[in-house]
Amino acid sequence: MLTAASSIAWCNGRWLPAESIQLALSDPGIATGALITDMCRTYGGRLFEHPRHVARFLRDAAACFIPLPVTESQLGDLATEVLRRNNVGAADDGEVVLNTLATPQTLILRLLPLDENRHRPWREQGVPLWLTPPHPPSQLLPPTIKHRNRLAWHIAAQLAPAGSLALTTDEQGHVLETALGNLLLVREGAVWAARPGTVLDSISQQVVRECCLVRGIAWHEADRTAEADEALLCGTAFGLVGVAAIGTRPYACPGPLTRQLLLDWERLTRVAKGEVSSPVQSIGATGAVECRREGN
Repeated sequence: MLTAASSIAWCNGRWLPAESIQLALSDPGIATGALITDMCRTYGGRLFEHPRHVARFLRDAAACFIPLPVTESQLGDLATEVLRRNNVGAADDGEVVLNTLATPQTLILRLLPLDENRHRPWREQGVPLWLTPPHPPSQLLPPTIKHRNRLAWHIAAQLAPAGSLALTTDEQGHVLETALGNLLLVREGAVWAARPGTVLDSISQQVVRECCLVRGIAWHEADRTAEADEALLCGTAFGLVGVAAIGTRPYACPGPLTRQLLLDWERLTRVAKGEVSSPVQSIGATGAVECRREGN
């Protein structure tokens, strides 16, 4: 079984034991926190939506002025090779996460074992969220970028009660996101995501949005409060789970629309594993589907 210590990783053109790779104290990733990252998991030993992860990684690198020594296609080839060198998919040893990270001086691709049991309580009971105090967004570092500075999330985690996941809010009290996934709210049969530019540009959220479009479920992107009939959390490690509560406010978990989307997500992961050949089927969708982005 793969472990973080025993795996083979790629670092600046060299294949090395992952445990031997270190960032120098002078590396900008350590010295100034200039480090972007991406996490892409496998289903059945196959990377899920990896081209989208690569495209976002390249956008984030450009936005943060972090030069990359490889092209988009080369990143894809390296991902395939790191799976091959670690025999991912060759045996039923569990799923892994491909972590790609870059500083202005260093590019690393490494594998991490994925503990599926870690999020089992969320799948069975829903995840409890806790609202952090309102805070202003950074004017220089867009929240859409997936970077490695986790100090704000560390502080948020200390504020949340034990067993709850911190959910951030903006200065006006609108709900935003968590450290592990994006929040989606269900109101009167429609799904509400955060206004673009206020949260991480989540690949998992993109997949859920496409499931909604196929099903004919209205999708909105706007500033939101916690008022909703149902709530969901989507993220790379766990996929899609229902939210049991935000603070003291409980939700139907899983609610009827959540159950539909959970079935769609399960089918997509089975396609990724090669168990079935077709993606989510359209259910009652006729013509164009309403999808609105509201606010500025």
